[in-house]
Amino acid sequence: MIRIRPYYEGDDSHIVALIQEVLDEYGIQEDVGQEPDLKDIPAYFDFSNGGGLWVLEDDGQVVGTIGLHKLSEDSCYFSRFYVKKEYRGQGWGSKLWHHRAEYLKDLPYKKAYATSFHAFEDALEFYRTHGYEEIGKEDFPLETRWADKFFVKELA
Repeated sequence: MIRIRPYYEGDDSHIVALIQEVLDEYGIQEDVGQEPDLKDIPAYFDFSNGGGLWVLEDDGQVVGTIGLHKLSEDSCYFSRFYVKKEYRGQGWGSKLWHHRAEYLKDLPYKKAYATSFHAFEDALEFYRTHGYEEIGKEDFPLETRWADKFFVKELA
């Protein structure tokens, strides 16, 4: 059975493996296990402080993720939006996105940022379709290791 659920303690290695698999698929040579947010998932995606991380799970296997990180009282960063190759094109990314959007409705954010990589054409189109505007790296509030596309959206 496929379901969306919040991050559980113990998901860490499965999340890292999924993200690494997707990056490898696109030829991105990056050891994601060394990225600060994935070294301490509970602290970075802190549900008690305006953040969160959700997984798409199929029979106990992590096959998708989407994260939310608080930047300030009125801005947030959407990250770690990945879906395993064989689950793409079936609406699971949209379901993850909307699940996170429902959670976001109760938070005070006025601006949301997102990043991607130029080879993730479906993700780039997804952000644009959902009202995100591309911005320059200089307008993005965080340092990134490999992202080369930056987005922002004013929230209602």
